[in-house]
Amino acid sequence: MRGLHLVMALREDYLGIFRDRVRGRRELMEQGFRLGPLTVGQMVEVACELARQGGPAQTWEPAELSRLMLQVRVAGQEPSPEAEVQAAFAQIVCRSLWEERAQGRAGQLEAEPMLHQYLEATLERLGPLKLQPGGAGGTARGGA
Repeated sequence: MRGLHLVMALREDYLGIFRDRVRGRRELMEQGFRLGPLTVGQMVEVACELARQGGPAQTWEPAELSRLMLQVRVAGQEPSPEAEVQAAFAQIVCRSLWEERAQGRAGQLEAEPMLHQYLEATLERLGPLKLQPGGAGGTARGGA
């Protein structure tokens, strides 16, 4: 279609799959660009703004969110606003905070329990496909 423009944003972990699917279609990749990693400070700014724009809007205190984002910075980096944030973990923490606040709970300000709760909830939603505890990696329920 003439004049059609498409803008697509992908998380870094999906980019490889996308590149595999468009291999040989150079025109799809020529105009692309990649954003560098976000810093703790940038993530706090973006997340606070998105919370304000959410439905319903929420007010997140930058200092409070900064404490959480510092907990998900890249290992070995100094705890500062310039530290690189691990985006996938930051996204999970922000989603957990959003859900807690939407339900009227004050929410915890520790990233590790939020990440563990997210993992447990994700595994629970797998239902019968959930891995059973024990052994090196467990076994799938109901089979092999």
